[in-house]
Amino acid sequence: MISPQNKAETKRLFHAEHWKIGAIARHLGIHHGSVKRILGPQAYTNNRYRKSSLDKWEEYIIQTLEQYPKIRATRLLQMLESRGYEGTIYSVRRVIKHLRPNLAKAYLAVTVFPGEQGQVDWGSFGKMDVHGHQRRLSCFVMVLSYSRAIFARFTYDQTLESLLACHQEAFQYFEGIPRRILYDNMKTAVIERQGSAIKFNSGLLEFSGNYHFEPWACTPFSGHEKGRVERSIRYIRDNFFTAREFKDLGDANTQLDKWRDEVANKRLWPQDRVQFICDIYVKEKEQLLKLPDSDTDVYLTKITKSGKTPYIRYDLNDYSIPHEYVRQPLTLRANRDEIRIFSKSEQIACHRRHWGKGFCVENAEHIEALVKHRHEAASHNRKSQLLREIPEMDEIFRRIKDRGDHLATNGKLFHKLIDQYGIEQFKKTIAIALERNTPTAESFEFLLSREARDSNTPIRTPLRLPPRPDISQMQITSHDPSTYDDIF
Repeated sequence: MISPQNKAETKRLFHAEHWKIGAIARHLGIHHGSVKRILGPQAYTNNRYRKSSLDKWEEYIIQTLEQYPKIRATRLLQMLESRGYEGTIYSVRRVIKHLRPNLAKAYLAVTVFPGEQGQVDWGSFGKMDVHGHQRRLSCFVMVLSYSRAIFARFTYDQTLESLLACHQEAFQYFEGIPRRILYDNMKTAVIERQGSAIKFNSGLLEFSGNYHFEPWACTPFSGHEKGRVERSIRYIRDNFFTAREFKDLGDANTQLDKWRDEVANKRLWPQDRVQFICDIYVKEKEQLLKLPDSDTDVYLTKITKSGKTPYIRYDLNDYSIPHEYVRQPLTLRANRDEIRIFSKSEQIACHRRHWGKGFCVENAEHIEALVKHRHEAASHNRKSQLLREIPEMDEIFRRIKDRGDHLATNGKLFHKLIDQYGIEQFKKTIAIALERNTPTAESFEFLLSREARDSNTPIRTPLRLPPRPDISQMQITSHDPSTYDDIF
């Protein structure tokens, strides 16, 4: 509180003694802003008309400011220098500070009826670590304009499906729907705008039709039109988000819900500081539109297909599909929680969505089916080759199948026996195996080894060369073994 004596002394020193404002403030021990407030407009008037090198340019400066009210001092300095001015930028700034026209706007207070309007916007809250990778953390905020009741939800993106899913959660929380929802000109809401001609996102229009509310876009660069949600985002940032730690997205939303119910929606109502927001909301809830009988699907839908491997890539992660659908056109439907993959109208895979980066999300059944298919294919190839060479093996394989033995294992061993004993001897053994009803490869091995032992026939050992060019490409000249007898 400045005493009347100091006020009188301030005016005397300024007008009679021509002291500067800073000197008066130091002499009386008060703030320079207080000195300016005591002196009023005279403090600026006297400073303005002190002698300056810009006095002769005053009329030109006034005309320029009237034509370009927002012109910067640096640009005005360039224009003055081209006309002969040799002063500094500081003099220009000091003069236009008092000559620039007042650009402040006056706004009417926004008045809404209960249940009439809600306001929606996104807030950016930095990044969050997800399995070693950074994801952008966003906060969806919806405010009921009359009661100021808040609903908020953290997400990892600002896509249309996340926007609509958050709408559904907000409607469930409010137990109703406002008749009109006001949006900023975000791309997920407004695709294109020319003046009052607005083209809304078709997904948002379909959603609003199902929930019976009217989407409304505020005027560009007019943040005051959605001031309630802007202040709510700032309130969440300052009162909730600052100095808190979160384990993951689920923990962040759990803490946010608790703060919303215990703190945010129990504040005093701004229009009447003796009532609380939660009490006003109870009255407003009666005027909200009723929820529909069933929720609308809010999946993102896109056409895709896999490469050589049975995986579909989405949002930097891979999701497995059955191997028989590789390289076929598929439909992917994604929301915040799951990934669904369809072939025509049939769902072939469903995975929980992973929010990391570079992860492979697999269904064990898909991988097991692929491994089994590859083994069966290999078995089929060996079996086909054997049947082409020895048609009688068809009956052998049929009996092996009836016994429940593994076809691939037996087929592999049959090839090994042919390499060791020769195909002619192997064919002779088929009739014996069929007569004795012992079609397995172990039985063939016993019969072939017994016949070779009884007939004193040597068993051929297949030569397995290592994959070295100097060995596999070696040229060997055969000689008559009898020449070695001459040496001895």
